[in-house]
Amino acid sequence: MDKATYEIGDREYCQEELVLCQEEALAELIYPLLEDANVTAKRMVEVLLVEKRALRKALAVVLIPVGESVESRDLDAVEAHLAAHMKLSTQGEVIRDFLEINAGAAKELMALGSQAKAGTAPPPQAPQRTPRSAN
Repeated sequence: MDKATYEIGDREYCQEELVLCQEEALAELIYPLLEDANVTAKRMVEVLLVEKRALRKALAVVLIPVGESVESRDLDAVEAHLAAHMKLSTQGEVIRDFLEINAGAAKELMALGSQAKAGTAPPPQAPQRTPRSAN
């Protein structure tokens, strides 16, 4: 699968293979959780869903409103729309599609999480953004 589309509320969204800015945004949400090698699944869900509202942010990063581009969309507006209109069944569909469309990235994230939990590798650091020159 190369692309998936979804009707959410009164809007249509698509999901394609991640581009660099999406990878960076997801890493900023997920990697801090891997710093604690003893984090439990329950605690991870609690942090992602309740404290950081990371699921809605991650979905807003992954889903692109049809007719807009990754760089031109308003992430806050997308997040608010998804939070108000996205059903649980659609969330599951988006996550399953994400794992299929981005199989390589998904395997890497799972491996990093397993290594961090097992203590076999230091937790990865989120990529640092470097300022671009004004040229």
